[in-house]
Amino acid sequence: MKKNLYISVGIWLFGTVLLFGVLLSFIYYRTDYNIKNFVLYESKYLDFKYTNDYISLSNKINSSDEFGLIFCPGAFIKEEAYLPVLSELSKQGMKVYLLKYGHNFDMFNIGNINKILSSSDIKNYILVGHSFGGSKILNYLKQNGSNLIKCVVLLSSYGTNSQDFSDSNIKFLSIVGSEDKIINFKKYENYKNNLPSTTKYVYIEGGNHSYFGNYGLQFGDSVGSISKERQQFIVINEILKLVEEI
Repeated sequence: MKKNLYISVGIWLFGTVLLFGVLLSFIYYRTDYNIKNFVLYESKYLDFKYTNDYISLSNKINSSDEFGLIFCPGAFIKEEAYLPVLSELSKQGMKVYLLKYGHNFDMFNIGNINKILSSSDIKNYILVGHSFGGSKILNYLKQNGSNLIKCVVLLSSYGTNSQDFSDSNIKFLSIVGSEDKIINFKKYENYKNNLPSTTKYVYIEGGNHSYFGNYGLQFGDSVGSISKERQQFIVINEILKLVEEI
């Protein structure tokens, strides 16, 4: 009797895991470009390093230990979807770390950030997070913090009442698109009080939620009225402006 019960439970568990994996494959957003060709081309300018925790990008010619950037992807979005934007930032001389997860729904593994900060000689770090990735970096700051972190960039993201940084000396930059149909704009406005009064807010007219990365159009999002390239150009320039202020 017990043997049959164990078998039944085992089959049920296996079926549940299999079903979850199938469902995940449908909602997991992959890149909308050829990663292999992209890396092959960009390798003329950048060094790509893949580890279990992150993908790092460093400039082959103009590399510096002055600035580093750690990027946290949005939930259920393939990490490489952000490489086109991050490669342009790395070409400006900063070392870039794109965090990886075994599964993107595990958004609270802050150990990867700690590993990077403790194993690098970089003097100033910028934390950047897209969507739920922004919540991840705010959680990290609240639980850990580091005097190496000088700036935080939130892309279509916001904090909560438990993430109050209103008295922080860290520079904050918040960027959102006017046609974003994923973010809750009411909460976005309400939680502004949890960020420093010096926070810079950039409102991209015509921008959406999906074009912060290269993974196609997220379900429920607007197509937007500007191109993906234009939106990413604005993001890159705003981050570079922030670096100049450090």
